[in-house]
Amino acid sequence: MYEKLDLKNEETEIYLKLLTRFYSRIKECSDKSIKRQLIKRDLSVLVKLVERSDVSSIIKRNLLQLHINLTQQEIETDTPGLSTIMNDKDRSILINPTSAEYNSLIMKLKKYSSSFEQFKEEFIRTRDLYSEICLTTNDVDSAIHSKMITIGWMVVSGMDYEKILMSQANLASLLYMKAEGVEQHIYKLQKNTAMGDTSSVETIMKLQKRYQNILNNSEKYYESVLDKSKDSKIRFPAGGERDEILLQARLLSMHGLAVIKLHKGDTKEAKKILTDTKGLAEQYGFDDVQNACENELQTIQRINLSNVTS
Repeated sequence: MYEKLDLKNEETEIYLKLLTRFYSRIKECSDKSIKRQLIKRDLSVLVKLVERSDVSSIIKRNLLQLHINLTQQEIETDTPGLSTIMNDKDRSILINPTSAEYNSLIMKLKKYSSSFEQFKEEFIRTRDLYSEICLTTNDVDSAIHSKMITIGWMVVSGMDYEKILMSQANLASLLYMKAEGVEQHIYKLQKNTAMGDTSSVETIMKLQKRYQNILNNSEKYYESVLDKSKDSKIRFPAGGERDEILLQARLLSMHGLAVIKLHKGDTKEAKKILTDTKGLAEQYGFDDVQNACENELQTIQRINLSNVTS
């Protein structure tokens, strides 16, 4: 009722009371079937609160963390084998998406998909919202960490592969964003060094190495998305939502990969990828991507002209 009347304060108060009640009931419940129903309802209310409420980002983040942790604890209690894999940092499924180990762990995780089939959509949505909230508070590191874990849970839950690829593309974008932040820090220190402050020389060298590692990881994720979707036949819009998500994942990855190539000075490869991306975006009516590619192509043209005249 409050939702339809757009009474935000009253609506928020109801959501908070429901979340408190569900949290307690989930903790107390011993029936697995009933507990899964409660978790589904709890996460549904949580999504509504985060998407609709005007409460602060800090409160939203804390609530998301609290209820996500509870859900994960309940899943891992039911499936101890899954807990061992998910908590083994040395065998993270996301260290290198192109490695043989990655594919091996994917297969091991899939057998646990039935453990939370009933509420997997709500669970993944809350995890995505947590990453989004982290970004609104400029906490890119937490957004990256959360997104990596979310992809793992998507694999476990048996989520549609195009949604997993879209999340991997988003992870690559987050890593690129992180690389840009490190690069800005490097430029600032280099400016100080040029003015006579040599105390930061060692720090700059370490940051440059870190920058390259982050950028290379971003590149790997973009390439992984493109590699794993290269044989997929897109029938947009006839193919519906799944084909649209797959197309978006490919466009995001193609554009992102081209930007990284350009950043690394490979203007020839960047131009090729951007031209292909622009054509695909134009074919399916993705104007924003088309315009972004055009801007990057103009940048390459200016670089080439500059090289000719210098």
